[in-house]
This record gives sequence, structure tokens and C-alpha cells, in this order.
Amino acid sequence: MIRVALNRYISNNNDSLAYLILYKLLNARPDTFYTQEAFRIFIHPAPSITHKEIQTFVRIANDYQCFIF
Repeated sequence: MIRVALNRYISNNNDSLAYLILYKLLNARPDTFYTQEAFRIFIHPAPSITHKEIQTFVRIANDYQCFIF
């Protein structure tokens, strides 16, 4: 789901729905699957994930100041 939203955001240049999905995933409670998955993408990205996907994910996280505890 994260990859789908990321690629939709990237391909549409600025897809607000995909952005909202990513924001919600990044800002979810720390014990949820999606937040764990988001951390996994940052810490140990799959070989198939592109540099652009990671950059986009990081930028969205920074925009919303996610992962600040």
C-alpha cells in the first residue's frame, strides 16, 4: 500500500489523495503495521525500492514532521 501510494504520488507529480494516505501511514500509532512498514522502508529498504521513492517518502515525512517522538 505504501509503494502504491508513493508511486501514485510520484507519477501524478502531486496527488493529494496519495499524499494524504502517506501522511496518515507515517503519522500512525507506532505499534501499527503501517508505521512499522514505514520504518522498515527507511531502515532497510527492499532492493526494489527506488531512490526516488525513498526521497519522496523522506520529504513527505519531513513536511509533516513525522517520526518525532
